[in-house]
Amino acid sequence: MFDLNDCAAFITNKTSKMLSERLEARMAVYHVTRTQWLAMYFISRTPGMTQNELAESLGTKGSTVVSLLDRMERDGLITRTTVAEDRRVRHLALTDNGKKVLVKLTAVAEKFKEDAIRNLSEKDLDIFKSVLETMIKNTD
Repeated sequence: MFDLNDCAAFITNKTSKMLSERLEARMAVYHVTRTQWLAMYFISRTPGMTQNELAESLGTKGSTVVSLLDRMERDGLITRTTVAEDRRVRHLALTDNGKKVLVKLTAVAEKFKEDAIRNLSEKDLDIFKSVLETMIKNTD
């Protein structure tokens, strides 16, 4: 009989949500969400990134990204610049304040990562990643 608590997909989904919530709690002291940090992370690594590219990087819909960016722009974390050739396209950039916040939050994320993988060997982590990749390939 099928047991949901023994289903690898359910276990990984539940674990992912728990880890996300715990990282979110650590970032809350900076009044920035985990999703905002992810957006700043991707924007900082792709100069001139567009809203559509950010949506793709985040694995979400464009309409969801617009409201996220509205809040981030209001809070002085990012700027959006309309492209003269196509006014529908907007390039994203971090403000100086956004860059400072990103540095702080990235340190929080790095510490969180270290805490999460403490007592795991490199071999175990490699196996874990390989198993997840295989599961994705198996369900394609």
